[in-house]
Amino acid sequence: MDYTNFLAGYPNEARRAGLWKYFLAVEHEAKMFAGTEKNWKPINSVVLGQGIPIYVSTGRIRLNANTDWAMFHEIFHDTFGRSPFNSGTDKAWAEAFCDAFRYMMEKKYLPDPRTKWFAKVDHFADETYEQVMAKSGDKHFDQTYVYPASLIVRKANRDLAQFRVLWFELERLRETKGTDVLNAYFGYNMQNGRPL
Repeated sequence: MDYTNFLAGYPNEARRAGLWKYFLAVEHEAKMFAGTEKNWKPINSVVLGQGIPIYVSTGRIRLNANTDWAMFHEIFHDTFGRSPFNSGTDKAWAEAFCDAFRYMMEKKYLPDPRTKWFAKVDHFADETYEQVMAKSGDKHFDQTYVYPASLIVRKANRDLAQFRVLWFELERLRETKGTDVLNAYFGYNMQNGRPL
């Protein structure tokens, strides 16, 4: 993608240029999870718009001026969408894996202090489902995004290299079994947002 297709019209050009550098680094990281070229489609534009951040399967990401780091999450959607997990009940894990990827990218690339979002996922990784739900301000969001992402982060020991190993091990497990594996592996039913 060319810089002209990246957040054109962003209100702060210096900030836009900084985000561009993060975009290039994080897109490269996502490509490493794809494994092969057939499992990878480069992002062709990142646009500034209204509403929540979103990835569109045509290779476009929409962000608003207040959701810069959600870009890391959105970048991973194509990687997940082209993986063996993008079918059956495993497909419901897309948001959690994108959030786990965002966590790893924030940890690797963003300087301290950590974002509030990062701190929340990091804290949830040390808590039980019951502890998280007892203080959750948005149970549905936490059941779908943040809590299951924290399960992935915990399994990967908060480490990017271990997260990558986990990703490929789970791909092999799914291909070997020929069926869904993520709910059982993480002990969490994404369809009803509760532990198994």
